[in-house]
Amino acid sequence: STAEGVVVVLQAAGESARVSVRISEATAAAASLTAGAVVQVSTEAAGYALVHAGKIIAFIPNELGRAMIYQSKR
Repeated sequence: STAEGVVVVLQAAGESARVSVRISEATAAAASLTAGAVVQVSTEAAGYALVHAGKIIAFIPNELGRAMIYQSKR
């Protein structure tokens, strides 16, 4: 748990793949994430969706997804 949210470390079963994702505390609580919980990764055209218990908990954009994100300068 950090000031910006919760850092979730995902590790592939039986493989050496590992990734850390920061999500909001509210998302972690709503998804009831616990140690050892199963998180599915779904490949989309614009990135990867992380799904736990049928709910998308995070979306990680790829190059195409980042190109579609618009952020106005204020």
